[in-house]
Amino acid sequence: NVLGIPVVALIDTNCDPAGISYLVPGNDDAIKSIILFTDYFANSVVEGFTAAKAKGKAMATSDKSDRDASLEKEILSKFEQDIDLKEEAEEIQEAADKDEVKEKIEEKK
Repeated sequence: NVLGIPVVALIDTNCDPAGISYLVPGNDDAIKSIILFTDYFANSVVEGFTAAKAKGKAMATSDKSDRDASLEKEILSKFEQDIDLKEEAEEIQEAADKDEVKEKIEEKK
């Protein structure tokens, strides 16, 4: 209680619930009862930990694949722009060459 950590306790009718955050009614005197509850809580903790770990890995891989996909799109768009610019430059150069040839032909006439 001093550290603010919630307290979970297995209690029966002869226990004082003061200072207990989460009360679990049950027979706290029988070993079988205590084993049953502790096994249940331990299994729940393990399942929760495993689920959280799996979710974390799934998020990490999906974030990575999303980043990879967006990076790939960005790089491809830059290359496509470069290719478009090169094609446009080639077309302009071809047109300029044709104009120069026409001018030279006209000059010779």
